[in-house]
Amino acid sequence: MNRLFIITPCIRPENLSKVEASIPEGAIWCVIYDEGVEHTSTPRANYILQNPKRNRVIGKHEDCTVRNYGFDNLPLQDGDWIYFLDDDNLMHPNFSDVRALIDDQYVMIVFGQEYKGVKRFEPVTLKHCEIDGGAILVNWKFAKDLRWNNSRVADWFYITELSKRGPLKIVETIGSYYNKLREV
Repeated sequence: MNRLFIITPCIRPENLSKVEASIPEGAIWCVIYDEGVEHTSTPRANYILQNPKRNRVIGKHEDCTVRNYGFDNLPLQDGDWIYFLDDDNLMHPNFSDVRALIDDQYVMIVFGQEYKGVKRFEPVTLKHCEIDGGAILVNWKFAKDLRWNNSRVADWFYITELSKRGPLKIVETIGSYYNKLREV
């Protein structure tokens, strides 16, 4: 069975309880946050940050390259898959259908996102500004030497570069809620 690492860059620890509730059993949840920044947060968020249940907390990084910190500091190996779950997104109940498609021949699996009750983009595509880091499952075997850049189009750049490395699986299934915790 392939291991699934879920990397959550955290600047909103108050959302962590809801994020945690959306994560499927068996996934390895990795919350990455800057240990040097004081967070005014809920008791549950502080508990998650200090005494993780299913996650490994590592830290000291900022901006979109925090994902690189995860790549460089987690025990990733060939056969592992990575999902980037920002702390304002949630995993959709259909994520298990997406996860069932994991096959080591694919570089990544691209899936749909729900936003404010509707599908964010239709059809699911890799077009600029129509893809988000929260709409892909990444095969570590193909991604281990590719890193995120720090730009406004970092998601698109990373996904485009990764897509050149082999076959993709693109599905219309909704696998995540985009900015769901900003809607509240």
